[in-house]
Amino acid sequence: MRLLLDENLPKRLKADFPEHDVCTVRDKGWNGVKNWELLKFMLAEGADTLLTFDKNLQHQPNFGEYTLTVYVLSALINQYSVLMALSAQVRQQLGSPGLPVGPVVLQEPKRRIARCGPYHLQCTTHRLAPRLPPQLLRPLAIGPAL
Repeated sequence: MRLLLDENLPKRLKADFPEHDVCTVRDKGWNGVKNWELLKFMLAEGADTLLTFDKNLQHQPNFGEYTLTVYVLSALINQYSVLMALSAQVRQQLGSPGLPVGPVVLQEPKRRIARCGPYHLQCTTHRLAPRLPPQLLRPLAIGPAL
């Protein structure tokens, strides 16, 4: 199967589909091409499926005219470490008989959020923010000292 990775996806994602013929928009020299033109080029090249991070692609006015499968990878951030889970879902769907025509939105698994202080949320998956001591979290007094 011939897959095309949109320019908004990490190039490393190509390695997640070794059993398919995968190229990127950059490989084809189609950088900056409008979405509807990209779909035309794909049909002309014989590509079967587009993988993209562009959530607006499915709302293009002429999208229904094309007989392509478009996997929209929906995640909070566009990093390979996050999109790996979604590429596993794409592989599973590519292995099933009969691809759907049109957009297929794949959601990132929900992250657990834990409360680490009275005014702060911390992501327990990535540990993005340090835990602050309570004395730094108190509101500051504004005005003249009494």
